[in-house]
Parts: sequence; structure tokens; C-alpha cells
Amino acid sequence: MRINLSQQNPAFISIIENPDQVITLDANFLIPPHRSQFIKRDIEFDKFREIWLEPIFRAFPNLAIHEAVYEELVDVYPKTFVDGKYKS
Repeated sequence: MRINLSQQNPAFISIIENPDQVITLDANFLIPPHRSQFIKRDIEFDKFREIWLEPIFRAFPNLAIHEAVYEELVDVYPKTFVDGKYKS
């Protein structure tokens, strides 16, 4: 994959300059990666939440997901996390 470093990405600049805007997430942002092919165990959800989800939700307070994305969250931990954010 080639990355063009000669031009700024206007969408990325917009997010950085205005972190309060509504940003729609894909399910991939909410599901811990499976690394069992590289290490003996996967990343536990609590650690994933601590190092990935909580910092993102602190930095960008108006994150949103589509109902169809919510339905993709079949594991109880990501779904419970999203439910908690929705209720707060």
C-alpha cells in the first residue's frame, strides 16, 4: 500500500481540529484483534479497553456506530462496553 505524504488528508485534519464532531466507527474499532497466531493468547478485552477504547472515547467524545455495526458485536464484552457508553 502506497501512502501519499505530499498532501494532507482533509478528513484526518478535520477530526484533529474538531474532535467534538460526530465520528462514526466501524465494528473493527470495537473488537479486540486476534493475535493467537503470533502469541500464545489473544488480547483480553479489559486490556484492549484500557489501551485502545477508553483513550479514543476520551479524545473523541461524540463517537457513534450504526445499528448494523452494533449487531456485528456478537461478543458480550464489546457489546456491554458500547451499551455502557450509550447509557452514560
